[in-house]
Amino acid sequence: MRKIFLISGPCGSGKTTFADAYARHLVRQGHRPVYVIHGDNFHQGFTEPEDKPDFFTDGQPSDGVLWEDILQFNWDCILHTAERALLQGLDVVIDYVTEDELPRVRALADRCCAELYYIVLTADAEETERRIRQRGDTDLTERALFLKKKLEGMPENRGHLYDTTGKTPEDAVREIRPEQFRVRRADVPGGTAPADGTVRKAETEDARTAAVLAAELWPHHGADELTEEMRSSLAEKEYALFLYEEQGCTAGFAECRLRHDYVEGTESSPVGYLEGIYVKEGDRGRGIARRLLSACEEWAREQGCTEFASDCELDNTESQGFHRAVGFREANRLVAYTRKL
Repeated sequence: MRKIFLISGPCGSGKTTFADAYARHLVRQGHRPVYVIHGDNFHQGFTEPEDKPDFFTDGQPSDGVLWEDILQFNWDCILHTAERALLQGLDVVIDYVTEDELPRVRALADRCCAELYYIVLTADAEETERRIRQRGDTDLTERALFLKKKLEGMPENRGHLYDTTGKTPEDAVREIRPEQFRVRRADVPGGTAPADGTVRKAETEDARTAAVLAAELWPHHGADELTEEMRSSLAEKEYALFLYEEQGCTAGFAECRLRHDYVEGTESSPVGYLEGIYVKEGDRGRGIARRLLSACEEWAREQGCTEFASDCELDNTESQGFHRAVGFREANRLVAYTRKL
């Protein structure tokens, strides 16, 4: 799955040097190109009048309308460029101060079926001022300290802050663990919206889309292998695959089939059987899995079933919790054995 790494922070936090270092780290790790977007490059495209007053007074834009227009333009360019890169199959690193734009980046990630990681760099005031002086940008000091305070106090930035005081970009690359900075919908203002997308029955041509998600559920199987399995299963009358789609992105799947053999705890035949169900981590907790399960159960009813069953590994407590939450009762616990002949 493609990834977006959004690196924010005030001037002097080290976000540009970190973004470059982290991109090199991703390339070494994944052995494939990564596209880096430095938002300031778009800003530098503006040629302004020589007599234009300072942008900032007391940390605030002195020319509010023009400054807001520039920010809007910069973010439009950043997101458009990022989308083009994602559609080419590239992971993207974005380096730009993020104040109110996180929902826009989240929407891009959803639209492109990408995971979003959000890292807000900061440093203590003394270190920030020292770095800015070293760069020769002392006119940005006031704005930097203002943004530092603002970014550190924003609720959506909690859990996404990283202090670079006394650290090199290489130190930060070693210490930062991406999973700690993954953006879930609950991290984004207004991001816990209920599942209002669409559940539909998959066709043969959907096998690859479902297989990419299935490979996250069953990582010991590759997407190519799962694509062939699902394509073959979709040709069977007693198998059904359902996809959850929202804003052009497939966020989950569920597959089920009819079983005519004995199923633990059941009294009828055939029985509808849940073979697998998965929702992308950033979309969990919105009721998507329940909707996928309901589609499977309705399909089983249409096939004449009066019972529906499932299973999971003994140590998969998360799956067990889901099954209980949606109304399954535990029928049995088994340990499987084999021996060579």
